[in-house]
Amino acid sequence: MNIIIEGYLNKFVEEFDLDKIEKDINFEKFCHYSILKNELSFFDDNDLNEVSIGKNKGIDGICISVNGHIITNIQAEFFCQFDLKLTA
Repeated sequence: MNIIIEGYLNKFVEEFDLDKIEKDINFEKFCHYSILKNELSFFDDNDLNEVSIGKNKGIDGICISVNGHIITNIQAEFFCQFDLKLTA
C-alpha cells in the first residue's frame, strides 16, 4: 500500500477506534467514508457503522441518499417527505 494512503488509513482507524477490525475492512470503510463525507450534506459519522462490507464480488460500495440523507433502512423514508432528490 502507498505510504501516504496508509498514513491516512491509520489516522482514520485511530479516529474511529477501528483497531480490532481487519485491515482490508478498515480500508473499505475508509474509502466509503472519504467519498460520502464530501458528497452528502448530512453525513453523520455514525453512518459509518451502517456501511456493509459483505463478500459480494465486484461491488465495492453503494449508497442511496435521499435529500442528502443516507437511507439505511425502509423507515429512513421520513427524511424524504418533500422535494425528493435521489442520488445513488
